[in-house]
Amino acid sequence: MVARSLRVVLIAALAVGSFVGLAGQAGAHGADGTFTPIVSEPVEGRLGANLRVTLIFNNDTDPVDDAAVKVTPTGADGTTAAPVMLLKSPEPGTYEGVVPVNSPGTWTFAVTSEDPEAALDIVVNIPEPAPKTTPAPATTPATKAPDTVIAPPPAGVATSLVEPVAVDPTTATVDSATTAVDGSVVEQPASEENGFPWGIAVVVLVVAAAVVMVMAYAMRTGGGDPEAPNGPDTGPGPVAPDEAAPSPPPDGA
Repeated sequence: MVARSLRVVLIAALAVGSFVGLAGQAGAHGADGTFTPIVSEPVEGRLGANLRVTLIFNNDTDPVDDAAVKVTPTGADGTTAAPVMLLKSPEPGTYEGVVPVNSPGTWTFAVTSEDPEAALDIVVNIPEPAPKTTPAPATTPATKAPDTVIAPPPAGVATSLVEPVAVDPTTATVDSATTAVDGSVVEQPASEENGFPWGIAVVVLVVAAAVVMVMAYAMRTGGGDPEAPNGPDTGPGPVAPDEAAPSPPPDGA
């Protein structure tokens, strides 16, 4: 019975001692603290401020690592934005974060803590963010086709390529039109050489020459009298040697 009573008294004494020790430790830090700004600048390309602060106890300057640090932005016209809780940084007593705002301009960021009790106002000028540019999509360079080399035509060959046009044979002439390779009609000028029937003229001339030669040959072989059976008249025959020529008349006869 006595041993049990001593045990209860010992436990009670330990509990009281622990409470007193904790109370003494809390009282040593004090209830007030102080914020110190480290970084206060606008966020590039966004409507907001990048904040970084430290918090210490006022009585012993020890860093505060377990405080709840809240930031409330207020614009120049009294407009407030949503409050943001800063996050604890790895450094002792340091808190940081990005606090967005509603519009560009001068904004006051009220930094507060309840335990320890501390407050700080930070003024940051938030500019209008630059418009975002969309990068052009990457394009695959087109493969260039090899250059086509056209060999010159052989000597004596026409350089223009034409093809004949289908022409009605009843109305076609020697100088009919031709069509170029690209589909355009090329009219060739008519010439006197193409329009005259030289073949027929040559045949006529040959036939006429043959007729003339036949007639000439017939005249040479048949003489001037067509009824002479032995050929043309060659004139009087030779004088017989026994026939004496008549003597000339005497003078005065």
